[in-house]
Amino acid sequence: MLGKELKTVQFSKIFRQRNRIVPKLLDVIELIPKNSFARNGTMEHGNIGDVIHVQNSLFCVMVNDGHRFWIEIPEDHDFSWEIYK
Repeated sequence: MLGKELKTVQFSKIFRQRNRIVPKLLDVIELIPKNSFARNGTMEHGNIGDVIHVQNSLFCVMVNDGHRFWIEIPEDHDFSWEIYK
């Protein structure tokens, strides 16, 4: 039974990653770095911020110190992201 539940959780996680939800204004987002450039940016400025601008293929996250990260939708080269709870 546990194996079936684990496969279901893994499948739903993959499905959510491929069909990203576009964030709304003022959603709180956690940025997850994919490479050293992004990792350095999040270490310097923080990785949790508010969505301040949404376009068709981009959205902008402003972190606590005022720095802005532009994230491509549906897949960014530098960051993945999750809605922070």
